[in-house]
Amino acid sequence: MVPSVPPPSLSGTALTDWDQTEDTTDVLFEMPGVTVAGRTQVYERDSRFTFLTRLAFQPSLPSLFRSRVESMVLTAAKDRFTDRLTDRGATNVEYESSRTHPDAPAAVRIVPFQSQTETEQQYAGYLALCHSDALVLAGGAYPATEEATAAYKAELLDVFVQVT
Repeated sequence: MVPSVPPPSLSGTALTDWDQTEDTTDVLFEMPGVTVAGRTQVYERDSRFTFLTRLAFQPSLPSLFRSRVESMVLTAAKDRFTDRLTDRGATNVEYESSRTHPDAPAAVRIVPFQSQTETEQQYAGYLALCHSDALVLAGGAYPATEEATAAYKAELLDVFVQVT
């Protein structure tokens, strides 16, 4: 049985002009003695997409253990995100090293990536692990064109800063 998970939320208006295309709750993975479920909301606009996934641990994890499972969560998230990108036509996804987002009020680890489609169109984006009241995975992809990259990158990073 999939546990009930509240929706992820933002403190600002970063996604108000986007179309929400998905709202699902699933068991994402299991570790010894712990089930990790997530409620995912996907938003799309033009040729870009972003998602937010609020995580729930059954049984609940004390905050002391959050940092210990963070790397496992991020590894599992990369696998699932790569699958999602592949479903959208990516043939190659390359992740960079994670780093802390300097403008985020809470701890946000971001992992930049590049991908390419079968038609050799380049996409870029981020996968992020955001610490707030809950643990939230977020991410998104956008066409990596010179004229659009700076604006799309800033827009996506703004989503991470607003996760609550």
